[in-house]
Amino acid sequence: MLLGAQCPGLEVRAIHRGFHPHEVTARGLLASRGTTLHWLTDGGALPIAGLPTPNRHVARLPWVGPALRLGIQTARALGDDAIIAATQKGCWRGQTSPGEPIRWSCVLPFDAASHTTRRGLLVHGERVWLTEYARNPRRTRPIRLWRSDDGGRHFESIFRFSPGKIRHIHFIQRDPFTGDLWLGTGDNDAECGLYRSTDAGASWGLVHGGSQHFRAVGLAFLPDAIVWGTDAGRDAGHVRNQIIRLERSGGQPQQLCWLQGPAHGIGVAPDGDVWLATGVEGGANEHDSRVHVWHGRGGHSWTEVASFARGLQPLRGQYAIGHFADGHPQQEHMWLGLRGVLAGDVLTLEIARTTAPSQP
Repeated sequence: MLLGAQCPGLEVRAIHRGFHPHEVTARGLLASRGTTLHWLTDGGALPIAGLPTPNRHVARLPWVGPALRLGIQTARALGDDAIIAATQKGCWRGQTSPGEPIRWSCVLPFDAASHTTRRGLLVHGERVWLTEYARNPRRTRPIRLWRSDDGGRHFESIFRFSPGKIRHIHFIQRDPFTGDLWLGTGDNDAECGLYRSTDAGASWGLVHGGSQHFRAVGLAFLPDAIVWGTDAGRDAGHVRNQIIRLERSGGQPQQLCWLQGPAHGIGVAPDGDVWLATGVEGGANEHDSRVHVWHGRGGHSWTEVASFARGLQPLRGQYAIGHFADGHPQQEHMWLGLRGVLAGDVLTLEIARTTAPSQP
């Protein structure tokens, strides 16, 4: 049972409490609990290894760990024998060998004011990209993009936004249909932008920007379009959030429907349908105090399929958010991660759309 949940158009197939989803792979779902990585499969949770970081036990405490950003923020598999993961302190690479414990090395330390985001890590072949997400309240920092060309063993800064250009980077993703890289920035209107690179991140061109319409935490790539939900947060006043579609054939972005709060997660199912989840930050532009899950048939026709009441924690310490595991699921179901909701401080749901969801 999920306390405070309303799921008229959602089938919950499995519940994994305490786990934060990262990436769907052929081996299973790569997930974390505090600073320990696991494989989640039909057989249950298989521990991989814990990162050698301080405060490992505190990172698993409800409210405290997320509030202090002590856990693993993002992680990806590097082929069959390595994993790369980021915490608030830096980026770590783990090498696996049969019958031996995983060997961790910090390949890129972060300073006290900098870290990355859940979608700030991208792996494609031997190349790994990592973006910088700094608080940067005075906009005095240059914001960097790093790349590794040797499977995450060494990183170099390949691009930087000059101080005052942006506050920080929200995500980096690869368009599977063109091979181009996309990057999103925020937070003020002038700082919000969607950028594209055709040279592996060495240079970037602004595709759209200049308003909260282009403040996003991720994109959904479809054969004929790119879709996103806006992430106008608590600092955006009364600006309403919405789902936006950009046709690849050209033209201006099309506003599809309104959202109850800022979009914190987006994912694409194998059938080409798009899933989106909102968050609760306590802003004046939020309709209520619930995390809402939306389903878009082909990225066109959108229906709300579920919602989850926010938890009792102070929002300053942990927003209530929903997001989806990255990767390419082979089944019809998706992996939804929830944080700060009444149903659980941290949990992962294996979900699918029901055949006849009710309208919101």
